[in-house]
Amino acid sequence: MSENTLYSKFKNDVKLQTKNESFQKVLEHNLENYALRYSKEIDDFPNLNAFKEKLKFLRTQSTLNLEKNLLQFETNFKKNGGEVFWADDIEDVYKLLEHITDNNLLKNVIKSKSKVIKEIKLNEFLKSKKTQYANTDFSEYINRLENKKYSQNNTDTLHLSKEDIASLFDEKLENTSDIINFIRKEIRKSFLSSEIGISGADFLIADSGSVVLIENEGNLSLLSSCSKTHIIIADINKVLYSFSHLSTILPLFSVYKTGQKFSAYHHLISGPKQEEEIDGPERTIVILLNNNRNKLLIDKHLRYSLNCINCDACSHHSLTYKIIGSRAYNSEYTGVIGSIITPHLKDEKNYFHLSFANNLCEKSMNICPVKIPLKDLLLYNRHLAVKHNKIPKSEIRLIKLLNRILKSRRRMNQGSAAFRNLLFKIVFRKNWSKKRAYPEFPKESFNKKMRGK
Repeated sequence: MSENTLYSKFKNDVKLQTKNESFQKVLEHNLENYALRYSKEIDDFPNLNAFKEKLKFLRTQSTLNLEKNLLQFETNFKKNGGEVFWADDIEDVYKLLEHITDNNLLKNVIKSKSKVIKEIKLNEFLKSKKTQYANTDFSEYINRLENKKYSQNNTDTLHLSKEDIASLFDEKLENTSDIINFIRKEIRKSFLSSEIGISGADFLIADSGSVVLIENEGNLSLLSSCSKTHIIIADINKVLYSFSHLSTILPLFSVYKTGQKFSAYHHLISGPKQEEEIDGPERTIVILLNNNRNKLLIDKHLRYSLNCINCDACSHHSLTYKIIGSRAYNSEYTGVIGSIITPHLKDEKNYFHLSFANNLCEKSMNICPVKIPLKDLLLYNRHLAVKHNKIPKSEIRLIKLLNRILKSRRRMNQGSAAFRNLLFKIVFRKNWSKKRAYPEFPKESFNKKMRGK
């Protein structure tokens, strides 16, 4: 946690979010609605722990055999007529996009909402190429009207109330009950005129060479069927060995992600359209993105974070997240799992302060449907931050001083209680008293009391 602009920005954003009463009220309301849906649907799993153990085993096996599974996926996807490219980092993705489109991205592009799409900063790249592009997602359309940074990665309008959304359409519609129909018409114009569709992927299936896309709006099916070229950008840890694994993953994925029994649409894409098919892309291309995930895989502790299925449950059940939302994370990956992986995926900057931005609440630590040891990994990240001097120098000096004092009974007993109370107030005057009362040091220590008996 170095004294850098990212850490300063994080602290400033946290202050802004905690002081914003409207934001707090709407965020709390929406997360409570999610919690109610989740609680209702999770009861349908009579032996939930066994279900989670099975999912943990399947994902761990997929991660430990990651290279083998990816190569098998590539082989089978190509057999189906698809194309596969490998990207080591974000710059490689940009080069591949230029190569795939013959250096001509000045065509209409339609793109879906996805964490990996945000990770590669696709919007900025398309803007730099002066490309006409549109988003498929309702919430992204609303956020574009609001002209503010997204507040959450799964449901981008989580920070907005119904009244907030309606007010954005006051100038465009006489009757706000027509909002959905209005957005649907606007978005579908883009589908009909686009030549290239770009999406993420929820899972990759090695044994069938298929890509799994999950959604609730139906826009991904339009993106794939209307575009001449469908480009799928997938992070390498999304691969599963067998198609049969979906029967375990999909029910839990839906419940933990949105509190639904089952998501509305599940698409299985195994390549471009065949001769007998009416619609579908002429080219289907998968770009497999590494972007430092190999570093997570190499580390015997952090590799378990690659088991994540991006359900966001550790965010929605986190007390920290309920207070600050996701804006302060300044990352596509938020909540507990985001605090674990972001410092390693974005190692060119210091994001280790995120690993300290959690109170280790047992509910959010144990909620993971894949049983990732979130608490252990957060503590491991904190260890790495201290080991590699990623925390502020002022904190290092303070910890060393406290360590020296606490190791000596003589030093601990130095000074009167009044002096220690004064010293504590001086040292912690900037942060402590804003949220809590100062502790009072007793006139006689516990050690002295016990010796006097």
